[in-house]
Amino acid sequence: MDKERQKKPINDYRRKQLMFVWGWLAIPIIAWAVFYWYLNLSSFVGAFQDRDGFWTLQNFKDVWVDIFNPSQFARSSSLAVGFKNTLSYFLLTICVEFPIQIVTCYFLYKQIWGYKFFRYIFYLPAIISGIVLTTVFQAFIDPDIGAIQEIVKMFNPEFQMPTLMGSPDTATKTIMTYVIWTCVCGNMLLVCGAMNRIPVDVLEAARLDGIGPGRELINIILPLIWPTLSTLLILTCTGFLSASGPILLFNTSAADLEITTISYWIWDKVYATSSTGNIDNGVNNLVSAAGLMLTVVAVPIILAIRKLLDLVPSVEY
Repeated sequence: MDKERQKKPINDYRRKQLMFVWGWLAIPIIAWAVFYWYLNLSSFVGAFQDRDGFWTLQNFKDVWVDIFNPSQFARSSSLAVGFKNTLSYFLLTICVEFPIQIVTCYFLYKQIWGYKFFRYIFYLPAIISGIVLTTVFQAFIDPDIGAIQEIVKMFNPEFQMPTLMGSPDTATKTIMTYVIWTCVCGNMLLVCGAMNRIPVDVLEAARLDGIGPGRELINIILPLIWPTLSTLLILTCTGFLSASGPILLFNTSAADLEITTISYWIWDKVYATSSTGNIDNGVNNLVSAAGLMLTVVAVPIILAIRKLLDLVPSVEY
């Protein structure tokens, strides 16, 4: 019977249906083959070539020196500063942003007084354009007419707000402060959704046992929403070498070097050559070598983090 079904010819309707499906699937498949495999393959090959197309390992040596001995290069091209700032943004996300988001979602989940109003307020940064938010933030810290300057001068007329974004010592810290200011909305829908799935009976039993809000959050809610949290942590860790603040939204020309991240360094290298209309294969190959080296470093770290997160048992309910 199965052989007879296999021999049965495909009718016109079924043929047209398959053509329609494969026609639509061809678009992402072609895009994936061209923009992922072809570009990555050319980048992989370019990492082992100089600007004249000769095979060499000099690109990897230059990247290594630029990270661990940046004094041998021009300071404006140093990848070491970008590597340090990228790790700082990543640690900021894991150690500061995540706890703030979880605690905020917990209080919204507990339906504190005015929680519906706060829910919209906290989610506003995800709706409002980043340009608007950075403009408002810079208006607060403006050294001449900023809100902080005017408020403090009411109590101390001699006070002068420093130029935070123009100083190499404070530029990155200022951007990190902005990131914390706007971080509450991140993952808010996913975390709140996971908390709202928790059975009410579990929390009622915990309250009868005298468990307070702190223990309720740590001992009950976090284990129950761990699958969601672990997924978010893994996704965050997969991009830890591309972690970057909203650098391009700030006017940071006076402190460009000190705010550099790996992503910004790559963009600056490629943009600096492509904006002139002349493609510098030497710079592009250097960037390709940096990307390949960082990928080799990142993959085992991400796999190890995933293994560690999988060791934490998930609670089924």
